[in-house]
Amino acid sequence: IITFKHNGYHKHSKGKQTYLRKISYNYKTTTVDISDNLSGSGKHFISMGFLIPKKYWKFQAGNKMYRFYNETEEFVINTNWKSVEIEDSWCSELFLNRTEAYKLVFKHDYMGKVPLSINIKIRKKKENE
Repeated sequence: IITFKHNGYHKHSKGKQTYLRKISYNYKTTTVDISDNLSGSGKHFISMGFLIPKKYWKFQAGNKMYRFYNETEEFVINTNWKSVEIEDSWCSELFLNRTEAYKLVFKHDYMGKVPLSINIKIRKKKENE
């Protein structure tokens, strides 16, 4: 488990905030969990993004479920964030080499305190799939 915490928003004009993020990996279930806990006062908006190269992954979306897959593996993202927008974007594959990417933008507005989570399940495909 990796834990980050900061109160860099303690002078924020909309109210004081403390931010705590925990990232964990479960080897048995091959799952990455990202949990964010924001607490303080006032009304706030948070957003976060992931870039996934289109070159290597196909994409499928469901109800708060986002699946990326190819011939050998897949990963599925589940979340409790209020909204996730998928946009076309670019990412750097190698130094100065841009490649097309899916950009997942997680968004959430909240008042005072909120626990947010993103769960990423990674799975290698079997030969007959």
